[in-house]
Amino acid sequence: MIFWITAAALAIAVTAIVLTALLRSKDAGEHPAAYDLRVYRDQLKEVERDLARGVISEADAERTRAEVGRRVLSADTQLKAARTGGEAAADDDADARPEIRRVDGQAAHHRGRAPR
Repeated sequence: MIFWITAAALAIAVTAIVLTALLRSKDAGEHPAAYDLRVYRDQLKEVERDLARGVISEADAERTRAEVGRRVLSADTQLKAARTGGEAAADDDADARPEIRRVDGQAAHHRGRAPR
């Protein structure tokens, strides 16, 4: 009888912990891109610290800054798109870039018009 009481108590405890974790994750409210921006800013600070300590060279620091900068721009674009309604901003961005399609084995640039 003690076994079943202990098993039931453990089952209830585990269920409560899992439900608490699931409910907490829904209440976060922060867009993932906002978190990404914080992480990328921290990475840029780490690059500066590493450069100051002599752990990395200036060339490596520049490459890392460029890569993190691209990621910051991407995350910022996602965050702005989420704040302004998402699809409208994404559609405008897609129209600004030419689409590349293959036509008879050759690349052809396409800006929203049907291929000939």
